[in-house]
Amino acid sequence: MTTLDSPPETPATPNRRRRRIVGMLVWAAVFVVGIQFVGVPISDQLIAFGWFTGGLTPTEWLQQHLWQRGVVQWWEVVVSLVYFSHFLTLPTIAVVLWMRSRSQWARFMRRWFLLSVLGLITYFAYPAAPPWWADQYRGLVDATRISTQGWKAIGLEGTGNTLNALQVETTNDVAAMPSLHSAAGRTSVWSF
Repeated sequence: MTTLDSPPETPATPNRRRRRIVGMLVWAAVFVVGIQFVGVPISDQLIAFGWFTGGLTPTEWLQQHLWQRGVVQWWEVVVSLVYFSHFLTLPTIAVVLWMRSRSQWARFMRRWFLLSVLGLITYFAYPAAPPWWADQYRGLVDATRISTQGWKAIGLEGTGNTLNALQVETTNDVAAMPSLHSAAGRTSVWSF
């Protein structure tokens, strides 16, 4: 018997499970072959795929090819919205799931917590700084922080300015490396 609080769980089909296993095995095989031919990825050039970007970090390459100082492009709106979605989307989904289905909420929260822990473990295993920080404080790369510039294009420049001010005053500049913004999207997709 099902209730409104707990809709019937649909188990993963054997076909879907098989695809996941095959995908993980392919990834593991590519990783092992890569280590055999290239070695363990410990150099900055190898980790950042510098051979593909002409010795530049991915951020430098992308900003050289896609970004123009003083011009707000359409994709910067998307970047700003995705960046900001981390602060609203996850709590909103959590509240909706709490009200709709406690079992889905519990699954969602477990995944959110797991991704946060994995991000923390990754940070300890490979501590990294945001590219704009590495530029501003260490001069290691040539990168500009553009995460809130898209707000100008949709008439919400004040929102971008508020976010920038809050980041300066209340945040740890390097706490979200690796970024949990992309993990947030994955968590919300996995929950449904």
